Amino acid sequence: MANKPKILVVACDAGGAEIVSAYVLKNKNKFNFICYAYGPAKKIFLRKKLNFKSSPANLNSIKKIIDIQGNLDLVLTGTSGLSRVEINFISIAKSKGIETAVYLDHWVNYRERFGFPKVGWKDNLPTEIWAGDKPALRLAKKVFIGQKIKFVPNQYFKDMIFEYRNSKIKATHSKSTVLFISEPINKGSVNFDIKRSQKFSIINEHDVLNYLIKNLINNKRYRQLIIRLHPSDKKSKYEYLWPKYLKKLDFKISKDKLVDDLRQASLVVGMESTALVVAYLCHKKVISILPKRKNTFDLPINIIKVKNLHDLDKYLI
Repeated sequence: MANKPKILVVACDAGGAEIVSAYVLKNKNKFNFICYAYGPAKKIFLRKKLNFKSSPANLNSIKKIIDIQGNLDLVLTGTSGLSRVEINFISIAKSKGIETAVYLDHWVNYRERFGFPKVGWKDNLPTEIWAGDKPALRLAKKVFIGQKIKFVPNQYFKDMIFEYRNSKIKATHSKSTVLFISEPINKGSVNFDIKRSQKFSIINEHDVLNYLIKNLINNKRYRQLIIRLHPSDKKSKYEYLWPKYLKKLDFKISKDKLVDDLRQASLVVGMESTALVVAYLCHKKVISILPKRKNTFDLPINIIKVKNLHDLDKYLI
């Protein structure tokens, strides 16, 4: 029997780690995967019980990693908003004539993931780009003209739907719990311009959560709040809220799986996280709140879309 193709897998940010790790688990019998995880991706690979290594991500270290592997058939990576880990792996692999692929995990800032608008950003592009759903495929073809684009169905979404249906957590029947999906809009995000100005009203995740809590305190319908941190959030991110609201509202920071949180929630509120898409696929009522200066909602689903925090009120009645 011929040896299985050898694929070096690299992930750093949470979104890329979710979709790439799901692909690895789905195809572990077809390919020989060697995984390297960095940053938030480590927690995701650990949760899925995937073996991985980690090392310095400078060019010299990456060159040694690739050389040690011998004959690689492919280097497959996710993408990151700020980190250059994946780009560095792609650069070294391409210099050695190794095929490279990047699996897109969202629907925004495709060029920015490869360094745009810096001069020479196209040099960071892989041999081919993978899109996991039809909207992502259409967008990738529009953005990366002349680039090889491949449709590879998003196994992560399929896994989440399966886990949701088979969760041991009993689905809520009280319809009183709101799940807030946090994401780092306030700091280090490539998705939003968060600089305050007198001319525009700009909101971030702290604004959204504060406004949500204030509304829920005297709300007759929704009486509980679950706050789900982003993998890159610090555990202490929202601790400043405790003295102010702890005795006024029943809320907690989740330590559970996403699907278990969804089983307990009747309403899911967030900005533009992929978790909102998962919630939608699990037939939850979902609200996406974005800053006024962002003209489009990029999530490819038909959900409630709110531009102004005050517009949130009518959906909490």
